[in-house]
Amino acid sequence: CLPPSEPLQVVDINMKKAFNEGNHFTNEYMTNLLVVRRGQQFVIDVSCNRPLQWRLTAFPPPTGSDPTPNKDSMVVVTFGNRSGGSWGGQILGSQGAVVSLGITPHPRAIVGLYRTYVAVSTGNGMQRTEKNPNTNLYVLFNPWSQDDEVFYPDDAGRWEYVLNSTGIIYQGTSNQVSERGWVFGQFEAGVLDACIYILDVCRMPIESRGDVIKVLRTASAMINSQDDNGVLVGNWGEDFSMGVAPTTWTGSAKILLQYHNTGAPVSFAQCWVYAGVLNTFMRCLGIPARVITNFNSAHDNTGNLKTELIFMADGSPDRRRTRDSIWNYHCWNEAYIKRVDLPPKYSGWQVVDATPQETSDGFFRCGPAPVIAVKDGELYHPFDCGFVFAEVNSDLVHMKSDKYGNLSPFKVDTTYVGILIYTKAMGGWSPENVTHTYKYPEGNPNGAFLCLQLSGRPQVNQEMYVTVSFKNSLQMTLYNAKLVIEGAGLLDTIGPFAEISQKVKFSPQKPGLRTIVAVLDSQNLPEVTIPLFEQIHSIISLNDRFTDESSLKNKSPAFILTFRSFICLFVCLQVTAMVEVKIMP
Repeated sequence: CLPPSEPLQVVDINMKKAFNEGNHFTNEYMTNLLVVRRGQQFVIDVSCNRPLQWRLTAFPPPTGSDPTPNKDSMVVVTFGNRSGGSWGGQILGSQGAVVSLGITPHPRAIVGLYRTYVAVSTGNGMQRTEKNPNTNLYVLFNPWSQDDEVFYPDDAGRWEYVLNSTGIIYQGTSNQVSERGWVFGQFEAGVLDACIYILDVCRMPIESRGDVIKVLRTASAMINSQDDNGVLVGNWGEDFSMGVAPTTWTGSAKILLQYHNTGAPVSFAQCWVYAGVLNTFMRCLGIPARVITNFNSAHDNTGNLKTELIFMADGSPDRRRTRDSIWNYHCWNEAYIKRVDLPPKYSGWQVVDATPQETSDGFFRCGPAPVIAVKDGELYHPFDCGFVFAEVNSDLVHMKSDKYGNLSPFKVDTTYVGILIYTKAMGGWSPENVTHTYKYPEGNPNGAFLCLQLSGRPQVNQEMYVTVSFKNSLQMTLYNAKLVIEGAGLLDTIGPFAEISQKVKFSPQKPGLRTIVAVLDSQNLPEVTIPLFEQIHSIISLNDRFTDESSLKNKSPAFILTFRSFICLFVCLQVTAMVEVKIMP
């Protein structure tokens, strides 16, 4: 029996690994440490040398090399009558000298490895336990929590896109699709540490690791080694003697473990290897993810939303002048997240591509790009929607050079690019056709839209460019078409399935949130807009058709947006697009 004056000490911390991991769907991870998901309570038992008083218990789990509270890399969880921090703390009960504590990481908590300490109040002040690696814990994203940005709405999807450790990647051609089995292995021993190491090696700020968008941007860049000493070296040649041929890989675990153990990029990869490894990274950290295969995938090297193949006068390909290309297939990933930086419409599946093709903000990466924004041609939303749009929906333009080197189009194919887009079906081993999520059928009135792209630095007196493209996906010619961008006009005739575009340079004059408007007008656009009216008249009464905008004040923003589009299309006989840009002083 201890004397009453014996200082209170913590003698053991039981992380209750089996109990917690069963509740957090993390029991498949092959690690001796506890793995939990943020936004959901886990339980620990703290044993002391004598029964404790409820004046205080504190539980701070720091992470990173220099943990500090103001960066959320050191979190203090309090119990009893003390004020708490961002993590929730609850005393669940006690038995003798053992107290059960419930701890709930904040839904936006930093994802990674935490060191765990328990501090108790004594007559001599606060006493903290010593460092014990056995009480470290991993905190992951949580697709089971509605408060997490990665929440997925049903169990079948969570099982497929988070917990399934094997899958199929589709290859070949649209006429002869082949399957490649892939072991994602997100629960294999060492893989979780390797995924966290990827964030460490690029010096991603600790405080940014709770932001799923920033994590995806970082991962997209780091899975390739193009400019940051990342995971995989690409090789599209025939000599693989200095590494492993891409066709030899059957899963991600060996690649990630080799990278973690050596710190050197792993050779070699092509698109499906990049996609397989990125899929493992996302599922391992708790982000719902799947691999996508786009057949007849375009690479728009010039950024004009068209894929141009140039031929010489004799009909042979001019490889020197042709900058764009078509791959028989290309693989990328989709991640299911809430886009807190965009309106709710753009949440859901996002394109993320680790294959190094073009730079984005200075690094070879792509995404996350909302799939719905790509489908609707709203290419000004972050990130890289224009590049993805060209991959799945650009026109294939055959250009012929005369003897003087002048180019003219002689054939336009509007259906070749992105003809088929596959992913593995949920809960089965057959393909799911997701082409309709990326594009409207050719000839559908919804397929006639304006696309806006912004480039340049949004700053006062700095030159910027806006490129506006209109694709006519109708089986009819639009006459006397006028494309207007802040006063700059273009008169043209737009043939069936043809496209026009205009690039305008401007220098912002004032800081703040500004709007760029583009309008396309044509004398026979009523033929386009009447079907659109028929589609939406069920939610807008005919009596409201010509109501002025002031009467819309009590309607929801989404309804107002729909109604404004209706006014522009049905009354003004125009197709309109707008983009907002924040100009810095």
